[in-house]
Amino acid sequence: MAPKKKRKLLVLPYFEGKPAQFRDTADIEILLDSGDLLPVHSMHLAEHSSVLCDIILTDGSGSDGKIRPKEDLQLPLPDTTFSEACDFLAVLYNYDRQESISANTLPSILKIAYKFDMPKVLDSCDKRMASMASFEGKSKISLWNPDTMGGRHQAVEYLAMAEKYDLHRLAACCERFIAVHFDSLHNSTQMQEIGSASRNRMHRALSCAGNRLRMICRQNAHTEYAAAAPHFTTKGP
Repeated sequence: MAPKKKRKLLVLPYFEGKPAQFRDTADIEILLDSGDLLPVHSMHLAEHSSVLCDIILTDGSGSDGKIRPKEDLQLPLPDTTFSEACDFLAVLYNYDRQESISANTLPSILKIAYKFDMPKVLDSCDKRMASMASFEGKSKISLWNPDTMGGRHQAVEYLAMAEKYDLHRLAACCERFIAVHFDSLHNSTQMQEIGSASRNRMHRALSCAGNRLRMICRQNAHTEYAAAAPHFTTKGP
């Protein structure tokens, strides 16, 4: 019988900085469409998602009655690339989750976290991106350039993303920016993707004449959004 082929050991960014033996303690694998298998620790996944908890853990009906990870489990993660999976897992394996989130990695993290109902991960994404949202160009890190039309349209794209994934802090930042920097919402076809409540708040702000009144309306829009999302505070993320 021919000897069994050794599986190629993948370089896994989410294990970077961890002890070499840490990888060997992974007890399940994530299976990608490419056929790649990513070793992970079941408790890291189960901790953040009740959906994955039900998939990963036994029901305690064994002889000893204990709940434990299922043996030799491969968890399929369809429609996800190796890079996207690693971006997502980096958030779970980093003690400071927000540090692993960037504008580039956000879409893949949101896609998986939303699919498996991971509120803590989604909240970390919300806080991180709101802290990066540029308002009047004063942020050290900016999601968009407020001085260019392309940059301003990015704010609308982020608002659509924030609404899709319930990122209330980021949505409030986007609304305030658009209310101050856009002359009209009618010229943007992207606005069709934005919910009516959000559009109405921004329309009211844009209807005010003069910069001073524009700023007052911006504050009103912020307050209204906070009322719609009680867990968001007007003091910022």
